[in-house]
Amino acid sequence: MTARRQARPEPARRRRPAERSTERHAAALRAIADFGFWIQNADTKAGLLGVLLGALVAALVSQGDLIREVAARPGTRAWPAWVLLACHLLTLAGAFAELVRSQLPRLRPSGESAYAFPWVAAQDLDTLLTPGRAAGRHAWRHARLLARIAREKFRCIRRALWWTAAAVPLFVAWSLTAVLLSR
Repeated sequence: MTARRQARPEPARRRRPAERSTERHAAALRAIADFGFWIQNADTKAGLLGVLLGALVAALVSQGDLIREVAARPGTRAWPAWVLLACHLLTLAGAFAELVRSQLPRLRPSGESAYAFPWVAAQDLDTLLTPGRAAGRHAWRHARLLARIAREKFRCIRRALWWTAAAVPLFVAWSLTAVLLSR
């Protein structure tokens, strides 16, 4: 054999349509697992952000006496503290609203999917046991829905994080202003 023949690559084996379908189905199942992981990741981040927001609310509630002192101040000297407190409460409300939205993504499935529990629960056993070539399509449809859920959750968490990032310095500014006014 010559060196030229040895260097020639082996021709690629053509795959049958059934093999390609099985590979696409396996890829869809991997995508479903990956997107499920990203949804869990988003829920974990939402939980941590919820803890931070809870701490901010607890810190504000612990300042009840300070709020009453500022409210008892005569005149208009206390208006900066009230503006800061109102802004802080608005940012907390915005953060909580986005955090709740991250847990309730409103997406409609784009058709039947043997991988979506609401669809499976609504079917009779004969429909579920009917073999077909639609398994890959069902899997990709469900993977797409999970990807959209993950995207929506991360968008809401990102917005909640920005609201929280605004709430923290407003709380500090409120606290400092209120302490200075109470003296």
